[in-house]
Amino acid sequence: MQIVVKPWMTQIAASRPYLYQQDGAPPHVQFGALENLDMFWSKEFWPPSSPDLNPCDYYLWGVLERDTNKRAHNTVDSLKAAIIQAVANLSREQ
Repeated sequence: MQIVVKPWMTQIAASRPYLYQQDGAPPHVQFGALENLDMFWSKEFWPPSSPDLNPCDYYLWGVLERDTNKRAHNTVDSLKAAIIQAVANLSREQ
């Protein structure tokens, strides 16, 4: 977080205000990850865990899982290709 994420976000924002959106992925909420966020952002600017703010948690990942699991993948490359294809097939409305 300190070495990569925060400097990158600060550079991209270029002094403009921004919000950090934390998703519910297990690696993002375990092993001290949440405690580290307190070092960079005040909790008042850090929205609560809410699927309303992160549609990927309640929609996108399920659709991608459904579409990529239509057939078995024997290699990582096969799974990656299926994920790329599933994302490409998403409509703008989705």
